[in-house]
Amino acid sequence: MAATNQICQLDTITLARAVAAKELSPVELTEAYLRTRYGAHELAPQKLAELRKLLRQIKQPLKQAA
Repeated sequence: MAATNQICQLDTITLARAVAAKELSPVELTEAYLRTRYGAHELAPQKLAELRKLLRQIKQPLKQAA
């Protein structure tokens, strides 16, 4: 999909459609927001890895419920 800045400039409907079409994952969307909000330098690689792991844990039960 698009670069971080472009992702965060999209409206909610467009983002929802991109996630539904699997053009953008919820993990990518969350990372893009956090990078824009806090800056890439503040998201230490270890913290980003922890975030990815947590998001995948949340995503799994949601997949099973769908």
